[in-house]
Amino acid sequence: MLHSRGVTKDSLPVSDMAIKSLQMKEWKLLKAYSERIIRLGVVEGGDLTQKVASIILPKVNLSPENKTTPELENTLLVLYLHLKEEWEYEF
Repeated sequence: MLHSRGVTKDSLPVSDMAIKSLQMKEWKLLKAYSERIIRLGVVEGGDLTQKVASIILPKVNLSPENKTTPELENTLLVLYLHLKEEWEYEF
């Protein structure tokens, strides 16, 4: 999914400080989101994306306001890629 969208860590510049501000619970939320979003339909996926974005994005000083659902999805997936390096070894 990430490759088909062209989403990489470099798709969104995020400071190390912003990444470090996210904790284990945010990692678990983004991991679950990334696993579920590909299986959901447009409406359910859009609702989930809005909910997760409203929780995660303010923590990294990004606003979910005035962004389309695909933009929010891509942003969340990029954050997932950043956190994956930090947290995946824990599991």
